[in-house]
Amino acid sequence: MELLSQPTPPSAAVVFNDHAAVGLLAAVRQAGYRVPEDFSVIGFDDSRLAGVPGVDLTTIRQDIGSLAGRAIEQLSARSTDTHVAASETVVTSQLIIRQTTAEPREVDPSKIG
Repeated sequence: MELLSQPTPPSAAVVFNDHAAVGLLAAVRQAGYRVPEDFSVIGFDDSRLAGVPGVDLTTIRQDIGSLAGRAIEQLSARSTDTHVAASETVVTSQLIIRQTTAEPREVDPSKIG
């Protein structure tokens, strides 16, 4: 809420999971902002909560099955050989657009800073 009280507040937030994004939605609305007209919110996970009518959260869907499978493979490999190096895994994601995002608003460059 401190960011929203700035002279030039942000117009959007990407939140680390859908549950936290729904909390932010409530706080933003309580502060008098309209979602998405004044402030856009994007969650992460595409949980069941994101699709609930009245929430309709724009979110990023991940392939949890692939992510979990890769984590299990890594854990299994490292449990039998402690010298196996950790590796990075990239999992394809998909933006699911619902009702909490709008086109970016114009910002007066003289007010930035």
